[in-house]
Amino acid sequence: MKVFGVTAEFNPFHSGHRRLAEAARTEFGADFVVAVMSGNYVQRGTPAVFDKWKRAEQALDGGYDLVLELPAALAVRHGGDFARYAVDILAGTGIVTDIIFGSETGDTEALRRMAESIDAAEEEKAEEIRKLCKEGLSYPAARARVIPDVPAEPNDILGAEYIRALSAHPGIGVHTIKRDTGHHESAAEIRQLMLDDPSYGPRLRAMEERWFDLVRYAAATHTAEQIDELPSGGEGLGNRILKQLRYAADMDGLTDRVKSKRYARTRIQRLFCQLVLGISRGEASAPYIRVLAAGPGGRMLLREMNDKSLNTIPVVSDTLRGTGDPACDAVLRKETEASDIYSVVSGSDMYRLAEMVRKPSVR
Repeated sequence: MKVFGVTAEFNPFHSGHRRLAEAARTEFGADFVVAVMSGNYVQRGTPAVFDKWKRAEQALDGGYDLVLELPAALAVRHGGDFARYAVDILAGTGIVTDIIFGSETGDTEALRRMAESIDAAEEEKAEEIRKLCKEGLSYPAARARVIPDVPAEPNDILGAEYIRALSAHPGIGVHTIKRDTGHHESAAEIRQLMLDDPSYGPRLRAMEERWFDLVRYAAATHTAEQIDELPSGGEGLGNRILKQLRYAADMDGLTDRVKSKRYARTRIQRLFCQLVLGISRGEASAPYIRVLAAGPGGRMLLREMNDKSLNTIPVVSDTLRGTGDPACDAVLRKETEASDIYSVVSGSDMYRLAEMVRKPSVR
């Protein structure tokens, strides 16, 4: 039985995501496709356009058998951590045999070589990377400077991070397909179209305004030192944010004022999200298995996993009871808080979307 795993955000779900599931089946012989999906907050550090339950149901409609949660405390991280936690969840099910992802090159072997180059650079050229960071480059830019054969395409870099993460799970195969940007609009392009759509635009703009208010409140009630202790903090970012906080009129304006050659926009956005959600650097970050949506094939996979006790990480079946693992339960508590905040940001019913109320979609 070949079970392919996909790391996704589906923000929102589109035809490219559907194609990835189809390719897993038609090009690589997958029997089932499982997605681990960012919850209500995505990796770049913003609230998702739709809540995680709706996006998980859209994934079932789009050809996925099972959708698992990548909680906010693990999703709102830099690319390496994001990839590692996602792969740990897929591998932790004990049922995933392969992973598949889209990339600019569409070349698995080239991405393997890239992953090896990154490993070597971080080990052998750590001092050179640190020096470039002190000169004003961001860490990804500094790393790319010392690895000339590594392209700067975002999905290639993320694909290499998936391969690096798989070194801890050597039995899992890896596959990639070339991203078809000529026939599929990107999620970013779709989000922009939604902003201009009278059906979605007012809601999304209201979300942005509420998010900006929360970010300003969170920043105003923390010291520069506390901000620098966040996972994406440090290097004087706390002071920079507090200096610029009073002059921005909206979220984009604040981000633009803080970002620089050294501080990438996505890092700033992640830092703001970590600040609002209270995701600290010192917190335990342990992955768990939590079902957001399951179709008939997904239900069969879950029975297989449960009957044979294949999972190597805890399963969340009741958010109130937790998993019994203190590290996992700390992440789960943070997810409960993050979901309540998302209800405030999205203007949703706080009870209906509460973690202890909302149940997985099972078909």
